[in-house]
Amino acid sequence: MSKFSPFLLKNILNLLVTDEDFRERFFPILKPSHFDIGDNYLYTFVKAIWDLEEQYNKFPTDDILVEEIFVNKGRNIDLFNEEPSAEELEGLKSFFLSIYELPDVNKKYIEDNLTKILSFLAIQKVITENKDDIQSGTLDVEHFAQQIAGATTFASPLLLGKNMLEDLDERTEARLKDPIIPGSVTLPIPALSSFFEGGKIPPGSLCYWMGATGGGKSMALTYIAKEAAFLDKFNVLYVTAELTEELVKQRLDSCITGVPTNEIRGKATKVRDIYKKSPSYSAVASRIHVVEVPMGTTTVSEINAIIDRLEKTKNFKTQVLVVDYADVLAASKKQKEFRHNLVAIYTELKELARNRHIIAWTASQFNAEGTKESQKENSNITTTHGNESSAKSHYADL
Repeated sequence: MSKFSPFLLKNILNLLVTDEDFRERFFPILKPSHFDIGDNYLYTFVKAIWDLEEQYNKFPTDDILVEEIFVNKGRNIDLFNEEPSAEELEGLKSFFLSIYELPDVNKKYIEDNLTKILSFLAIQKVITENKDDIQSGTLDVEHFAQQIAGATTFASPLLLGKNMLEDLDERTEARLKDPIIPGSVTLPIPALSSFFEGGKIPPGSLCYWMGATGGGKSMALTYIAKEAAFLDKFNVLYVTAELTEELVKQRLDSCITGVPTNEIRGKATKVRDIYKKSPSYSAVASRIHVVEVPMGTTTVSEINAIIDRLEKTKNFKTQVLVVDYADVLAASKKQKEFRHNLVAIYTELKELARNRHIIAWTASQFNAEGTKESQKENSNITTTHGNESSAKSHYADL
């Protein structure tokens, strides 16, 4: 029994026939039965697609669908139980055209809801198959958990990628058009920028400073935020879980205007005038948004929700995310040990950067050995000096 609404199914069908990426990801996990909601035109169209794909091992083109449904009247694929009437074919033709002409199909919305329903149906199927064992108390819990996990995985679309030759021309044209990956942010530190193509950090990257308490990590993050807004004209979301919003803005005001931090309050008028009288300074300030969040309880998922809300309510599309700092966030799923929580946080932060195609910057504390080592004249700091877990460095690009 299908759990899909007519609206959702028509939009799914539209994306199947018009969007190659959507088709490649979702067609293998969809079935004609998902479209069986009592709409004869819808199901006939779907049956033609699946029958032709099964017969020729290739998704049918628009021309083939027209040829087989309307010219050959479905004879080659046994589409109709009896010869369709002219009226029936005309109705099917109108439906066929309406699918291609659907206005404003929201692909992300359709994908999200399709995945949710497919997961629900897959889990429902597993529960039904194990119903007797559940009622009798003889259920193999471990095997049942594996079945549930397998069902939800199968219900999710798989990105199969492309071989190196298949998209050679496409990626060559993209590189010639944009020598630097779009969305990359300038790294204004020569000693570090040489490690990146064109001296820029590509989107999807996770970077972090590591240092001792009071070692300047927050100031370094402030500098990165200012430079991203100034050099690349990117929108920067600065999430602070350690310092207050007021203190972060004080440091940003100092970094942007050049007025020393300890003079910001005494020279408040001068700071304002610098912004007001210079369009470039005003533009930099307009590109940096500061949000203070609770320490120890805020998750990466909540930061992701903040990014969504800012885009919808303030039209602020985040391109660089600065988190001050990740070590004081909370993992979305609490782990038994603190070090495992840290690894989970950094994994989630990296995944957020990749999914949103943005750059994420944060900071991390030295452990006791790292602090001691940093005080030496010829110190040798490595990732093993990271607080609690050096494994979090495995997910960082810088």
